[in-house]
Amino acid sequence: MKMEPLLTKDELEHLYWEERLTQKQIGDRLGVWDAHISDWMRQYHLAVRPISERHAHRINLAMNETLAYFLGIMYGDGGIFDNAKWRTHQVILNTTSKELALSFYKTLCVMGLHPYRFRINRKKENLNWNPIFRIGASSRQVVEWYKNLTLLDLYTLLKTTKQVSAFLRGIYESEGTWYRQSCFISNRNRELVALISWLLIKIGIPHKIYHNKRKNATDIQIYINKTNSVKFLELVKPCIKKP
Repeated sequence: MKMEPLLTKDELEHLYWEERLTQKQIGDRLGVWDAHISDWMRQYHLAVRPISERHAHRINLAMNETLAYFLGIMYGDGGIFDNAKWRTHQVILNTTSKELALSFYKTLCVMGLHPYRFRINRKKENLNWNPIFRIGASSRQVVEWYKNLTLLDLYTLLKTTKQVSAFLRGIYESEGTWYRQSCFISNRNRELVALISWLLIKIGIPHKIYHNKRKNATDIQIYINKTNSVKFLELVKPCIKKP
């Protein structure tokens, strides 16, 4: 069933030819199927890029600070939406923090992706809940790479102090808490907590680990005291959860 264009000819031409988005990426940004974008391209008599050019773009996945931060967010609050049938392969972050949303959006841009962003307003009865900011980007290459990555791989991939600090920044912004002049990081994944602890030791941050048993699960909490929290924040430079 045909859909009336949601963009003018100039707007669609700008996204496709100047921003170099694919029809799939434009569809993801608008929340419609890429088939609709193809229909609008034909309706507006817009030329398409050669097949060789459309498939030439590859993301550089050699480890660096940007990629380390991306992984920290993904192992925290991030996620993927991967559906081969729908030809959808996305990395996604939902957060109530506008600062974190903007930071992740900029990171995806630096990686060479074409992210989208929108705000979801929430209401329950007469209460206004904080809005959710959704950031995402389409990339089958990145999604497949992330799915094949293991926590054990990160022990060797995160080599430099800057890479370790960038990863911990993403983890802390996602899973951390700033309380009484101290930093806390909580998670239920024992392997992830072990990796975080190892990385903290690697950059010289003493800490303690506590296990809080609940009915159906155990919350594991990393505690960094007041003095060491100062050093930790200086190293990771988080955009939120700080004095």
